[in-house]
Amino acid sequence: MRPYAAYCTTKDVYELLQLANVLSGTDFTTSTIPTQNTVERFIMESQSYIDMYTRKSWRPTFVANEYQQFNLNGFKLDKPDAYKVLSVKIWNGASWDTKTQGRKNDYFLVQDTGMVQFSRYFLLPARFTSYNAPVWRWGGGEFTMPIKVTYLAGRDINTDVRQGGIIQDSSKKLAAISIMRSSDAGTLTVSGVDRVSMESRVAAWQEEVNDNLDRMGAFEVF
Repeated sequence: MRPYAAYCTTKDVYELLQLANVLSGTDFTTSTIPTQNTVERFIMESQSYIDMYTRKSWRPTFVANEYQQFNLNGFKLDKPDAYKVLSVKIWNGASWDTKTQGRKNDYFLVQDTGMVQFSRYFLLPARFTSYNAPVWRWGGGEFTMPIKVTYLAGRDINTDVRQGGIIQDSSKKLAAISIMRSSDAGTLTVSGVDRVSMESRVAAWQEEVNDNLDRMGAFEVF
């Protein structure tokens, strides 16, 4: 399980829009327009936008049965910021062999590089029985992508001192933009942030968010 609104809270969005000047209270509720559930949905949408834009995530991501090529030393996971491997299985030609994690066992995870390193050598059965075997035959293709791995990935927004605050700020501004563009909430937000026109505020926030997310996406290790 993971929080529905993980990158920011509805209260963060409420304070950004300065709605204390319009509504009584300190947060959205079931009786405000928009409701707290609606704002949480906007936050959820902003989180998906951030993850898509940056190709990263600051919330737990469950990756099941990701297939990998075989290499004697190990392999690199597709999702960045992997922090826990749940299982590694290797196809032996008839079934999946489950490997044991640990430097003294079969494999271990290097979190800084996203690499799963083998602690010992594994040899797959030969693809062909002889060098002059024909290309079109059974028993070759089954050893393509013979590794199946399940793991958890994602950064902790509360401990990421370099990017966590920027992601939180981007999330609440994207949610606020959705509120300001909403037909049933636009008039409410104008009363809260009317020192600058709504169109100008939305454009400025959107440009700022996209610039920040461009920089977030640039910090990748290949």
